[in-house]
Amino acid sequence: MMVKGSKHILNKESVILDSLMNDLKSQFNFVRRIFFATINEKTIFEKDFPTQHQLYTLKNPNHILAPEYTALFQTMKISDPIYYIQRCYRYENPQALRFREFFQFGIESLNIKEVIELLIENLITFLNNLNIEYIIYYNFLTSPEERKNTGKVFSEKTEEFSFLHKLTKDDNLFRGLGYYSGFIFQLHSGNNEFGGGGMYGEYFGFGLGLDRIIALLNTKNDYINLIVRKNKMQDLKSIIDLLEINKIKYFLSSSIKEFENNLICEKNGFKLESANGKSLFRKTIHDIITLIK
Repeated sequence: MMVKGSKHILNKESVILDSLMNDLKSQFNFVRRIFFATINEKTIFEKDFPTQHQLYTLKNPNHILAPEYTALFQTMKISDPIYYIQRCYRYENPQALRFREFFQFGIESLNIKEVIELLIENLITFLNNLNIEYIIYYNFLTSPEERKNTGKVFSEKTEEFSFLHKLTKDDNLFRGLGYYSGFIFQLHSGNNEFGGGGMYGEYFGFGLGLDRIIALLNTKNDYINLIVRKNKMQDLKSIIDLLEINKIKYFLSSSIKEFENNLICEKNGFKLESANGKSLFRKTIHDIITLIK
C-alpha cells in the first residue's frame, strides 16, 4: 500500500523522468552538479516554514527531511553556479500534481545579471524542447525586511533583462517562500504551476517540479519526441525501453554500442524497419507513436 502523498514512478513515467534528467544535465552542462544531504537541521528551514506543519520531522525532533534546498544553499557560501536533482519532502495535503515526496531540479547561483540571463535563456530552450504549452509570469518584490517593516510587497524598482520580452508581467505575482526579493518568476502550463524562482539577497535560483512535468507530458502522445530528438545512444536505449514497456516486438542487430543498428518493430501486423539508428531518430517518430497507440 502506498503512503499518502507518495508514488512509484514506473513504466512510461520512468522513461520520461530518465530522459528529463538527461536533457537537464545536457542543457546545463556548464553548471556544476552537487548532491545535498536529505537529512538536515530543522533550524535551517524554520524561518521559511514558520508553521512547521509542512516539515517531516524525524525521531530526533531537530532533524528533518529537506522540504527544499535553497535555504540550505544559502548556508554553504558557494560562489559558483550549481544544480541538483533530488527528492524533496513536504507534509501537505496531496492533490493534483502536488505530492509529499517529489523530484525537484534546481539551480542556485550568485545574483549576477549576466549569469541570470544565461540561466533563463537555457531554461527557455529546455522548455521549448518539451513541446508543451507554457507561460512564464514575472514580477518584482521588495526585500523581506521592507515587507516586514512597511507591509509593502511589490517593488517599483525593476531591472532590465534581455529575456523579459519572452515573459509575461503579472503585477500580483508573489512567491510563497519568504526569502525572495527583486525579480521573481513562475512557470505555468494551463492552470498548473510547475516551477519558478527568483532573486534572494546576493543569490538567484529556480526549481522545476519534475513530477509535474511528467504529468504534463504523460497526457500527450508526443512525449516520444522528448526521447527521440537527439542522436545519442542513451536515446536509442530509451526507445528500446519504451518498446518493451508497450510489449512491441523488435529486433536489434549488431552491438548496442554502435550506431549502425537495424531496428525492426512489429505490432498488430504493422511493421517498422530502420536501416540504421540514425535514420530512426530523424524519420520514424510518428511511426513509433502509431505502434504505441
